[in-house]
Amino acid sequence: MAPPHRTFPGTKLPRDHMANLDARLTRLWPDSPAAAHSGYSGRASLIPIQQLFALAAVQGKRLVLAGHSMGGAVATLCALSLLRSLPLSAHGLVACVGFATPPLGNAHLAGMVTGEGWDSRIHNYLLPEDWVPELINSLRRLNRPREGERKGLVEDSKYAARTATAIHERAAAGALGMRLPGLAGGAIRALGSTVLHTCTRFLPLALLPLGQQLHLPGHGHRGVLDPAWDPHPLIPACPRGFLKMHRMISYRTRLLELCVD
Repeated sequence: MAPPHRTFPGTKLPRDHMANLDARLTRLWPDSPAAAHSGYSGRASLIPIQQLFALAAVQGKRLVLAGHSMGGAVATLCALSLLRSLPLSAHGLVACVGFATPPLGNAHLAGMVTGEGWDSRIHNYLLPEDWVPELINSLRRLNRPREGERKGLVEDSKYAARTATAIHERAAAGALGMRLPGLAGGAIRALGSTVLHTCTRFLPLALLPLGQQLHLPGHGHRGVLDPAWDPHPLIPACPRGFLKMHRMISYRTRLLELCVD
């Protein structure tokens, strides 16, 4: 019998977008400076993770947590809650698999995950064609490391302002690899620049990814990138289009391609 698993969906509803934008840092445990994305940690706190683990233990199985994008962040935080409460001998009973999980922890939490060896139980898969992780990484590269977090919990607005200025000089289209000539290209780049300038007030640029970051092979989704490719009958049709590459079906299709190949 397959191990019990709990999957968490990505952003679908308006309240999910609000959770994504709640990029404040919230302490996970009173006795530790480790903190995480407030919107994601709030979602994770609603999951009866201890009861789910107890149910899996009764069946003699390990518990597998999985999720895409925001769901991957929730799954990761649930896994961390379990790993911190369980003895080392029971860590093998917990596994977390994320797809396009965004950065969600501060430096203290990232250091704890690595130092305690919890990263061996947390895996995040990334698709090269997925524009969302690449955009977040581009924004984070523009934000130099802070000299310190205000009491370890809040963003320094000076860094956000400098990052917004730098992003304003780099068009959004350029960050996404788009090069459109003429007046249309200039208008799109100006609009994208303004949008990113505003978004930097909310994006958690100082957050770090947690767990092992595993990059799937490039040039995947041949059905999207190569219209002439005849897909295998076991592989479902994948939505075409650059902006749709962040969807979970893109990851599912790519994994099936690898299995069939």
